[in-house]
Amino acid sequence: MTDIKTKKSSHQGGHGHHDKNSPESKALKETNGKYPGNNHPFDPKRRHGKRSRKHSQWGDVWFRLRKNKLAVIGMVLASVLILLAVFAPVLTPYSQETQDIQNQFQMPSWEHPLGTDNFGRDLLTRVLYGGRTSLLVAFMALMFSVLVAIILGAIYRRRRERAEYERRQRCHCGRNEIQDRCGFEV
Repeated sequence: MTDIKTKKSSHQGGHGHHDKNSPESKALKETNGKYPGNNHPFDPKRRHGKRSRKHSQWGDVWFRLRKNKLAVIGMVLASVLILLAVFAPVLTPYSQETQDIQNQFQMPSWEHPLGTDNFGRDLLTRVLYGGRTSLLVAFMALMFSVLVAIILGAIYRRRRERAEYERRQRCHCGRNEIQDRCGFEV
């Protein structure tokens, strides 16, 4: 049961009361100022005034993500950039290394949307292939950090288990008795 404290605010006319017909007011009246069980109106698992029947952690994450407009825009932009980098060979007819001296320093056009560099190479092609390299470096850094985290976590877990084993040996008691007799938490 969760206690509800109302505050006076200027947009409520200074009375500090909920609308008489709102679900919050009805719940407060029925339970004498407390919300029963998990029916708190600000519970993240509630959707549109009703508690969802089935929900998972990923469902809650997705629900909160969809409500944040900037996060959705960022996710869409990141997805587009990743797709452009992955499908770079399909999206551009030029090679990233091929030089065309006769087309150097071209301005943007339909043939070269970002123009060409001093060797006549298409800049859009080079940007897309550069994105592939950046993604590869980011992925490798991520995998390295995950590997280090797994190793450090395993070492920490092993040391903690070892320390707990040694405490039990000194105390001469079993796992169920360790907290009562010796004062250690399991």
